[in-house]
Amino acid sequence: MENQPIDLRRFFDTYVPRRFQRDILQRCIIKGYEQAAEECLERYGPEEAHDLRPHVRRAKIEGLFRALVPRHPEMSATTSLNAAGNAYHVEATSGRVVMTVSVVDTPNVIVREARYRQTLARRYQLSFEGLNGELPPPPDATLWALVIHGPADSRDGRLPGFVHVVFPTSDCADYIDRIDLLARFREIPELKAGSEIEAIPDQLRLDFRPIEREREG
Repeated sequence: MENQPIDLRRFFDTYVPRRFQRDILQRCIIKGYEQAAEECLERYGPEEAHDLRPHVRRAKIEGLFRALVPRHPEMSATTSLNAAGNAYHVEATSGRVVMTVSVVDTPNVIVREARYRQTLARRYQLSFEGLNGELPPPPDATLWALVIHGPADSRDGRLPGFVHVVFPTSDCADYIDRIDLLARFREIPELKAGSEIEAIPDQLRLDFRPIEREREG
């Protein structure tokens, strides 16, 4: 009997509970956007708030991501300094899935190159090279899942325009599959008030586009 390629979305759902996925969206990403927008507008003029908001938002989201772990006993989290020594990032683990969070311009933009992301991709995704059809991963293989997000097309930046869990290739050159968290949890009250949120079908993207790289953040 031939080996079947692994379903990454099903693998992710097996080890990352839906309630934690919802918390990532509601208590981490959406809350981070709201808090950053409010804090910047309270303290600065519109122009300065616009420039500062992405930095405050990143700090809010990373802190909120780490703060989710005590709510979910099956989770653990570590904070690591990057190779350049100029930024920390959070890695949350649930079973055989390791997660990080990054901002990108659009859902199909490849997250900007960083040594720690390349390390995560090589360390974990190589075990899943068979997902395109060859061999199943080893029974102890761990998957790296990247939560990407970007602001809605508005000046105040109070809501994300998209929030996807993506599964990068082992060279971090493309995304193999994705889960649209906004579509999955569209009943969240905060989302019903927003009208600029982008919905992308929660399915495998087969029409790979030319690689775009995130320029900053």
